[in-house]
Amino acid sequence: MPPWWLLHRSNQPFQHPDTNNVPAKKIISSETVVPSLHDFINHHGLTFYWTKEHRTASQLEPLRHIGDCLADNALVAMKLSASGDPLTQLVPTTKAPAVRALYDQLTAVPSWVDWGKVRRGQQVFVRYAGGTGLTLLHCSLVGGFGAPKINKVLGATGYLSRSCKSSYLRLFETLQMIVDCTEVGGLEPLTGVGWKACVRVRILHAKVRSRLMAMEKWNLQDWGVPINQEDMCATLLSFQIIVLECLDFMNFKLSKEEQTDYTHLWRLIGYYSGVEEEHNPCLSYSFSRATLESITRHIVLPDDTSSKMSNHILKSVSNKPPLNLSYESGAQLSRMLLGDIGADRLKLPKEHFFWHLFHGFHFVLLRCLASMTWWPLVGSGMMMTQRIVLRSAAKKFQGGKRTKYFLKHVPDDLHFDDIGIGIDARGGGGGGGGGSGGSDQDVSGVVSGLSSNVFHIMCCGKIRMIKIVILVALVAFFWQVWIFLLS
Repeated sequence: MPPWWLLHRSNQPFQHPDTNNVPAKKIISSETVVPSLHDFINHHGLTFYWTKEHRTASQLEPLRHIGDCLADNALVAMKLSASGDPLTQLVPTTKAPAVRALYDQLTAVPSWVDWGKVRRGQQVFVRYAGGTGLTLLHCSLVGGFGAPKINKVLGATGYLSRSCKSSYLRLFETLQMIVDCTEVGGLEPLTGVGWKACVRVRILHAKVRSRLMAMEKWNLQDWGVPINQEDMCATLLSFQIIVLECLDFMNFKLSKEEQTDYTHLWRLIGYYSGVEEEHNPCLSYSFSRATLESITRHIVLPDDTSSKMSNHILKSVSNKPPLNLSYESGAQLSRMLLGDIGADRLKLPKEHFFWHLFHGFHFVLLRCLASMTWWPLVGSGMMMTQRIVLRSAAKKFQGGKRTKYFLKHVPDDLHFDDIGIGIDARGGGGGGGGGSGGSDQDVSGVVSGLSSNVFHIMCCGKIRMIKIVILVALVAFFWQVWIFLLS
């Protein structure tokens, strides 16, 4: 095995360094066993020591029966249509008590909010946007399908589970929300674009919750309330702790302050999005990590639906901008971030040396770009360019429009179990093989992927491979000069 530590961290994300040294008899693998303090847990490749911050299944299960009472009650009072905008009725002069209660909660900034930390947390996302984007798609989303109970909602609504085209579009709607939340002043109540996005998505979730709860097929006892507090916590953590862990795996080396600020940002986003304060996992880095490990142990048990949806989403983005990578390449990145055990459970292609090496150098390139945002003179310009590119991508790949987060796929009995219908042999242009990695199409994917990730950020567009090599060499040279000057 090549020394991958030159390109990324040696142990896989969410795999404890002690994993291979702990005797098998001291490892708890069954999710039904209640662990004791300091027990070593191995849940399908996720390994960790049990601490006071972790929670058992009996502690988490009640969260599955709690929705978002403020939003649910306000939705009834608003009487919105599928395309109705809740912001038109969420006004201080409203006479409906339920709407007023939601308005008061959304406009009352919690006492714990530190706007300095929020702004710095927003900068963290922008600075490491390259690595964050790869993580959200290839780890948070692909790995998130390993929770069958959450997939029930996605399947019933058709969100990310129908055609490749619609799934591709949904990804950039999500990107728009994140970009809006990381804009300067984006989370200011009433005026911030991110705040407005959180409100619209929150009411959208309330609409989905209401419709699913009214369906006879929805198994409340086994699945809990649709989009419940545990599901919302898991989603919040997929944007927070999973991103921080995978960035560390890619050797971005964030400081403790950056981790704290980024966590604080998502605590506020969670507050606006309907996560109750007593359940919000983003209180600290360690608590959010322990909560994710606990939730994963509770509900992540990949089934056939999980593998269908994971492969479907990878095929939906294959050979498409902004990454332009083949299905095999994307699947390899997911395997690197999820680990071999998790990837095998999702039936992803086996390890491939070429694509592993490619992504390793990809990480190096993205680290160079992130480092340039710290440079004197050019740093602020790089940050501004990153923001421009993120805004442009969120809008461009939605057909030049901005979503209003309407209920586009109304849940119904006819399509309730219609999961993975978009999977086909073509896979949205990708191909569903095990990953040969040697075809002309694969080589084209390498070139396109590099040019997209690097030169879209640098505002240079797509250019020939020779220019890519020249720029990489220049970045490496000036980086070494910078290190020499600092020393």
